[in-house]
Amino acid sequence: MKKLKYLSILLIASLLFFSCQSTKKAESVAPVSYPELNGEVSSISKYGNIYASISASDAMNSGYEPGDIAIVAIGDSVMDMPVGTSYSDVDNGNYVMRLYITDTDDVIELAINHGNLAGETGATEGTPVTVSMKDKGGYKDEYMIRHLVKSENREDYSSDEVFANFRSVSQGNIPEGIIFRGCNPVYGDSRAPYADELIKSANIVSVINLADSEESALSHMDEAPNYKKIYESGNMVFLNLGIDFFAPEFTEGLKNGLAFLANAETPVYIHCNEGKDRAGMVVALLEALTGSTVDEIVEDYMTSYMNYNGVEKDTEQYNAIGKIIVQFLANLNGGKTPTDSELVNVANNYLVNSVGLTQAQVENIVKNITSK
Repeated sequence: MKKLKYLSILLIASLLFFSCQSTKKAESVAPVSYPELNGEVSSISKYGNIYASISASDAMNSGYEPGDIAIVAIGDSVMDMPVGTSYSDVDNGNYVMRLYITDTDDVIELAINHGNLAGETGATEGTPVTVSMKDKGGYKDEYMIRHLVKSENREDYSSDEVFANFRSVSQGNIPEGIIFRGCNPVYGDSRAPYADELIKSANIVSVINLADSEESALSHMDEAPNYKKIYESGNMVFLNLGIDFFAPEFTEGLKNGLAFLANAETPVYIHCNEGKDRAGMVVALLEALTGSTVDEIVEDYMTSYMNYNGVEKDTEQYNAIGKIIVQFLANLNGGKTPTDSELVNVANNYLVNSVGLTQAQVENIVKNITSK
């Protein structure tokens, strides 16, 4: 009897133990409630990105962080948005809720990577914005692959060229020393003076500025004497382009820039602000037009991410970001990635049928950038 009584006590104790453990486990995985954040559209960038009156710090203090997926309502439009810190945290055409904190800014930026969110949603200043949590950590793996950081200090980079993302384009039939790409010499940041000096050393005589209006460029022109000299020569065009490559206003500006390129003196410098995305797309188009392969175009595009962010070749991060430019080429071809042998015709057809250049202008561009 004593033995039976002992076993009964042991069984009851075991049941109580596992019951407690189960209770503790249930308590440990109880769902966490994240507060809904409410505000309004405080401003809209020229690219159609929306800045909300909700600060990034308030969002982070409420539990929202990069790698989450939020539900964002902008007026009557509701969409899922991965939370990140950079546009390239998502593919082209995808939404992103960017937590943007600098020495002077602390905002939530709502955007479409290479798109116009304000145009899509019809948002204006004062439009209500609501943010709620959909999936805590639901985008974490993809975010960690894509997450990019860069330094504004020259000493953190191996050369002036790497710091300014400055280089000659020589893919396909484009010879060295005809087309250069890089960052903005009149942006007013730490890289700008290096870009201006490199323009001089490369003997550049013409410029296609994708980012600025003439007015905005002039605000820092005196800080870039070599760039200013080209401006005063008249061999510079200002396109003030957004980041939606297929928007009518972009293709109209691109038409003006490429018409300029058809007869421009070379070497020509093509730049946006970082020389990475808008410049990357325009240069990719020129590379496709002049006999480059898909792999060559990806390699040149990714050089900017290697320069700025230290992305290493043949890594998950490199391959994930490289999909951006591959998707761009597919978009030129109706959604299907072109083969190497199709690239020239795809680029030519896009320039004639979508951008509006004449065939003669396209042929002049090819001749101008492939002849020494």
